[in-house]
Amino acid sequence: MPNYLLMRKLQQHLTPGHLREVIAENETFASQLAEQLGQPGQLVDALHSIVELTPDERNYLESIPQVVRESMRAAALQGVLDSKDVFFHYAPGYEFEARVMEYGGGVSIELLGPYPPYPREQLPPSS
Repeated sequence: MPNYLLMRKLQQHLTPGHLREVIAENETFASQLAEQLGQPGQLVDALHSIVELTPDERNYLESIPQVVRESMRAAALQGVLDSKDVFFHYAPGYEFEARVMEYGGGVSIELLGPYPPYPREQLPPSS
């Protein structure tokens, strides 16, 4: 399940503990990440700055409709600003959808979407 593995990879790197380690190595990283996540359309680039995405992972994330990506970006930004764990989850779905939950010390972003490759091949019109 490549999408599950991608979400797990993201989740492991968006914990406050891991971000603190990265910030200790690069003091400007926190402000750069918050600035990048604060810019519409920058979710994939921001995630790539934390976790080096493979071309397939990047293509899949970029295939998510912009409105869904923007909801994920806003939730991730708020989680980072509030020093909460940001959890990414994946569940298979016919179309893309994001569910966001906040609780105690965490923000959970669940992406529902089709398996790659996406977009699906278009079926020929019925006659």
